[in-house]
Amino acid sequence: MIARRARRGSILRGATVWTSIFLRKNDYEEECRRVRLKTATEAYAEIRREHPKVERKLGEVLNRHDGRRARYHGSGKVLIQELMAGLATNVKRIVRLLSAPHAALRQET
Repeated sequence: MIARRARRGSILRGATVWTSIFLRKNDYEEECRRVRLKTATEAYAEIRREHPKVERKLGEVLNRHDGRRARYHGSGKVLIQELMAGLATNVKRIVRLLSAPHAALRQET
């Protein structure tokens, strides 16, 4: 972005001398432009439509299965705890989907 500004001393003397300087809003302007273009695509909109469903499941793991803190020490034990929480969440989802009244209609078709 090119901006024009008057020199400080020239205004006091009555003569306005304009100079041009180059302003950069941020160092990542080009990357921001690419991301803005990407967000305008239909594929990105489709991904954003799926996002709330995934976030609900992650929230369930965090809130209902104590996913915010580890019960045990050691990365292996923490991994097992998180895998078990994910397994429990998925089993609950599978049971809910299979026991839904419209599940029989989906299986017939």
